[in-house]
Amino acid sequence: MALKLSTLIDKFYRQQEAVAEKGRLVTIAETAKKKEKIKLDKIGNEIFDRFKKDKIEGHTTALAVAKLKTVVGFNIKDWASFTAWCHKQKAYEVFQRRLNKAAILEHLEARKGRPVPGVAQFQKVTLSVTKGKGK
Repeated sequence: MALKLSTLIDKFYRQQEAVAEKGRLVTIAETAKKKEKIKLDKIGNEIFDRFKKDKIEGHTTALAVAKLKTVVGFNIKDWASFTAWCHKQKAYEVFQRRLNKAAILEHLEARKGRPVPGVAQFQKVTLSVTKGKGK
């Protein structure tokens, strides 16, 4: 049986208010989360600096395991040679405001490890902290 129009309108209004309240709560939570993220970044930077200073790549505590992780990335070192190569090879899938890492890796593989003209490879080191086996 269909609800009366007034009942349906009231139900809609209550649901609308519930959605609005959840939105207000989310805004408050997002603000708190941003503050906590700033604290987390500060602690992470301190750990990263200590690892570099102490020349270590990892440390295990009763609660967590922290280690440095290295990933490969690419920067364009010579725009002229890179764009010329892209045009000649019709390799436009690698050309963006930033490099398409997967496409660059494919071209490196196809070139049997010879570098892509105009592109410099670098390593990015990040901090990874995961739950440990301890307490």
